[in-house]
Amino acid sequence: MMRQLISEFFWYATFLFGILFLSIKLYKVVFSKNSTTKILLFSIVTTIILLLFFIRVNIY
Repeated sequence: MMRQLISEFFWYATFLFGILFLSIKLYKVVFSKNSTTKILLFSIVTTIILLLFFIRVNIY
């Protein structure tokens, strides 16, 4: 029980850190030049992270 709680906390901490990191990246991308390829890459990465999160949520 305790080990599951710790792993759950670690997962959510990693997920929140990922959201923070991606939002900082998006902020930099919006205020930079030639941002079309960067926005495409960013959207792909965000979609993958959201898919992983929903898969993780549906397991439990």
